[in-house]
Amino acid sequence: SSDLFEALLKPFIRAHERKQRGVIRPLSVAPMASLVLRSLLIAACVLGTHAAAIATLFNTGIGTNGLAMPRIYSTPDPHYTVNGGPAYLGGIQTDWLANDAKSQWLAPLSGGAVPMQANIGFYTYSTTFDLTGYDPYSAFIAGSYAVDNILVQITINGKLVPNVGFSTCDVSAYKSIALPFRVTDGFQPGQNTLSFVIYNANGPTGLRIVMNGTANTGTPTTNIFYEIPELYNTGMDANGRPLSAATVFPAWTVRSSAAAVGPATYVVPAHPAWLANDAISQWISVAPATTTSIPNEPAGDYIFSINFTLPSNVNASTTRVALIFASDNFITQATLNGVIVPGLTYTQGPCSLITYKAFSRVFSINTGFKVGVNRLSLTINNDGGPVGLRAVIRGYARYGSYTTVTTTTTTTTSTTSSTRTTTSTTTTTTTTTRTTTTTT
Repeated sequence: SSDLFEALLKPFIRAHERKQRGVIRPLSVAPMASLVLRSLLIAACVLGTHAAAIATLFNTGIGTNGLAMPRIYSTPDPHYTVNGGPAYLGGIQTDWLANDAKSQWLAPLSGGAVPMQANIGFYTYSTTFDLTGYDPYSAFIAGSYAVDNILVQITINGKLVPNVGFSTCDVSAYKSIALPFRVTDGFQPGQNTLSFVIYNANGPTGLRIVMNGTANTGTPTTNIFYEIPELYNTGMDANGRPLSAATVFPAWTVRSSAAAVGPATYVVPAHPAWLANDAISQWISVAPATTTSIPNEPAGDYIFSINFTLPSNVNASTTRVALIFASDNFITQATLNGVIVPGLTYTQGPCSLITYKAFSRVFSINTGFKVGVNRLSLTINNDGGPVGLRAVIRGYARYGSYTTVTTTTTTTTSTTSSTRTTTSTTTTTTTTTRTTTTTT
């Protein structure tokens, strides 16, 4: 029950909320919290393990000694980079949340007391931390951020963190450090990289992070997660490398709303108005193209689909797929195995970001999966111009299967009086369902 989960998780919630280079917002355990997170933490309760702080995980603007770095302008933060270069302790805008002993603002440009104007576009802030000596499959990070303008996505070791991103474009994003995030999986032994991708709509830009990280110490446990290998980012091969323009891309198909089956898609260059292709994903379309002059297509709906298989040794009910996408024009609906996925339509992002100029927020699909072949489809409505989709996608499930256990209890009751003895037997059968995890 929800109450049982609350009781089991309270010691761990308190552990994650304790002070470690600053205090984060309290965690809450909603009744529909992540099944995977609950399973990991309850397993830790049962095994009696103890989480320790990840010593090499730092808030922005915090030195190796755990104290706020001196505010010497143009000093790079030793624990963070931005777009592969230094992330600086710059000045702050008068309307930004003030720096404090827990964390400080970082910026992509060095400058004085007032942050410098930055180019419009995307900025990726990254920090690395070491899980040597920890069990990476027990690791957990929770924190909050402030940003100017918006946080688009978070990745851990290049994998999307679900349910964060595209927070807001109003002043609340940089006036408080109250926008939460959690990282519950995707960790690996040794070095790990946590990245925050933000979008600057205009003017100065900056990022500020406060977070805590914990993991069990000792020998790593067996990985209990199955990562779905058939979920290809658009325009990438099986090894995650970009395909050439005009290459057939069979992982994703596309069809019109009138067609029952669609042909494979084609990798295309980015239209001049679209978000540029990169080493993570590329645009795909209905017809091949080798230049940015993407051909127009008839108005109507175009359904892009990808198939993937869940093997019999995973528990389909624990599957989660996370994705972000850009599209031309709008995605009007998403379906999984023919059933509409709620909350996945995307018409326009914050800061007036239209669908083909930036990725959507990260969406997570948690229900509707089955053992065997699954089909995820995104419907794009076209107004008569070019049609395109660019998606970054990942998914996993837990190993294990359902086992039904039937327990029969027989109770015999005897009643004796002066004239006779009466015996009655009551049989109670209780059927319970549990998940038996089989690791590989």
